[in-house]
Amino acid sequence: MPEVMDAIYYNEGKIRPVVAAVKSLTSAISIGTGGAVGREGPIIQIGASFGSTIGQIIHMARWQRITLVAAGAGGIFSPSLYKGATLGGVFGALVDAVHPVAGATPGTFAIVGMAAMVGGGTGVAMTAVTMIFEVTRDYGIVMPMILAVAFSIGVRRVLSRENIYSSSWWSADTSSPRRCTPTCSWCATPAK
Repeated sequence: MPEVMDAIYYNEGKIRPVVAAVKSLTSAISIGTGGAVGREGPIIQIGASFGSTIGQIIHMARWQRITLVAAGAGGIFSPSLYKGATLGGVFGALVDAVHPVAGATPGTFAIVGMAAMVGGGTGVAMTAVTMIFEVTRDYGIVMPMILAVAFSIGVRRVLSRENIYSSSWWSADTSSPRRCTPTCSWCATPAK
């Protein structure tokens, strides 16, 4: 993940096309021989390099190529949605068993859980709420989602200042935007 973020930040979203081939081969060999390759690292790099390569081949504008790199590096949203739905549904089933509330079905809790997990993990509160609302078109679920996402982000901030995207970047031994110069056009934060 840090390599992908560096490519976006420092290299206009350009990742060498060979990265996808090498990462695919080394990951296959490692997995095939019983080795561990990490949680999402290889698939993020492979997807991001495919997105970058396509963007370079068809000569996309920098912002379009960066968007393709980010889309290729996906792999956070789907697992977050699944985990959130599962945890929310289980919590909803427990609430329903202990004290049933009209309109608060395990399915409703699952939907709220999806937004809470995405929002808490990624730190993008409005995206989480808007994305789930667009899928359900249920105005009655917006306020519970907002409250759950706010709570989820609050808990995550107590446990860790960083979100799932930034935690690996800031801990990596690379120069990051937090170490930018004050004149950097991408970063308004002065160097520390």
